[in-house]
Amino acid sequence: MTAFLSTLAALGLMLLTIRALLRHSRFALGIAIGTVLALVLAPFAWSALKAGFAAGELPVWLPPLPFAIVALTLFGFGLAAWFLSED
Repeated sequence: MTAFLSTLAALGLMLLTIRALLRHSRFALGIAIGTVLALVLAPFAWSALKAGFAAGELPVWLPPLPFAIVALTLFGFGLAAWFLSED
């Protein structure tokens, strides 16, 4: 079942990438950057999962880290849009 879902997700992402390449080049560039980052960071995440973190061993800042990254990224985009916008 896992192999089927992984294949289905890969095919969906491939179709999304093809559509992005045909429509919006910036969106396709974002997909490419995200894919490369995922490929680079996946071995580290996998080794951490294999190490077997218990709930008591996780640092307090680790669970909300994805939310903080998204918030800071959106804040950065907002600042860039504010300073680079045309009046």
